[in-house]
Amino acid sequence: MNLLNRIREKVAEVGIFYALQTLKWRLISSRHFDVNLWIVGTREIQDLATVVEQRSAIRWATGKDIPQLIECGVKPDRLRENLAKRLKVAVYEEKGRIVAYGQYVVSSWDQDDWLIFQFNKRDFFGAGSWVAPEFRGQNIAPQIYTFAWSHFARNGYKRTVGITNALNKNFFRASQKVGPATFDRFWYIRLFGFTYFQYGLYKKIGRWNPTNRMEVHLDLVDSSSNAKVASVTRSQLDGVSKENPSVN
Repeated sequence: MNLLNRIREKVAEVGIFYALQTLKWRLISSRHFDVNLWIVGTREIQDLATVVEQRSAIRWATGKDIPQLIECGVKPDRLRENLAKRLKVAVYEEKGRIVAYGQYVVSSWDQDDWLIFQFNKRDFFGAGSWVAPEFRGQNIAPQIYTFAWSHFARNGYKRTVGITNALNKNFFRASQKVGPATFDRFWYIRLFGFTYFQYGLYKKIGRWNPTNRMEVHLDLVDSSSNAKVASVTRSQLDGVSKENPSVN
């Protein structure tokens, strides 16, 4: 019964097609087969930092919150290490219980075990958010965004970057509440590690895996420029295996 409830909640949250896509990921490893269309959204944060009134119940997570965060769905892999380095998690509490969170990363993001996105020094990445079902519809998620964006803006960051599956309707519902954004897309198809990757006009074919990872730089230009907001260069699409940098 609990499994059926979780399935219903997932379908209501993201839609039937993305729920089926998520099920496919669980049943079939992306190393064997995967095909995906992803949306890259970017926002200037200076004008958005005070769009929604902040709640005092929102704060930054610490190491003591790790057990609750894992219960809420945050992946446990290297969570404690990342919290001390480049990951920040904003949480909303209700009577001592974490009922919503937003994850934020600087420098780089592991999109998959074969694909890494790198960001420039003025950008940070929204690595996912969640609100407990009984607290949805209370405008909590946009307020978490505001809390986090204000922090990053005060520390010299200019833009927030988000990447989501094109089938995730929940992302687009939330996006409408937090102001204007610029969207781009990339897609790929993988079969036993062999990958065709396309981002805008740039295409790349190769074989990438956890020991030889593809690294893509999202070089976001100033909004005052007429250039494309998100771009990659051919030289930056080389699949070179590198360790992720750690940023305090």
